[in-house]
Amino acid sequence: MKKCPALNRIFFTVFLLLLTGLCKAQTLHDSSTIDVAGVKEFVEIYNAQIFVDMPGTATPASVLPAPWQPLSNFDSSKYIPNKWITKATYLKFRLANSDTITKKIYFIAGYYIRKIEILRVLPSGQLLKLKDETAFDGYQPIELPAKYEGVFIVKLFSEIFCK
Repeated sequence: MKKCPALNRIFFTVFLLLLTGLCKAQTLHDSSTIDVAGVKEFVEIYNAQIFVDMPGTATPASVLPAPWQPLSNFDSSKYIPNKWITKATYLKFRLANSDTITKKIYFIAGYYIRKIEILRVLPSGQLLKLKDETAFDGYQPIELPAKYEGVFIVKLFSEIFCK
């Protein structure tokens, strides 16, 4: 039987194309915007920015121009620095809803955070505080209208800070 290198190359190319089509990367982690239309159960926020209010004097007006740092600069999966425990910490991230209907999602900061405040950054640059609906479980609903995209800032309070 005669070998055909051209046919082998064609089969190999088709195989690679099929493989790349089956192994798509999740775009939620590749972009700085989280599209809630594609979220089925949950998504971790990797592309957030963080600001720790060390002096404890931040106000909603002073938070937006604060010195934000990428969350990826910190390895918070292993430990939370002691100096953060009693300080208000802020996360800033972008959410979008590419769907044609309004979506409601629930934000939770983690096991040790029970009190949060969520601010929506309006197109004018002003901040709108969302109604606190966390109760004691730490889950805060966020409604995103159809075809919406915007920035949110979450203020996290630790258990020690709340007492």
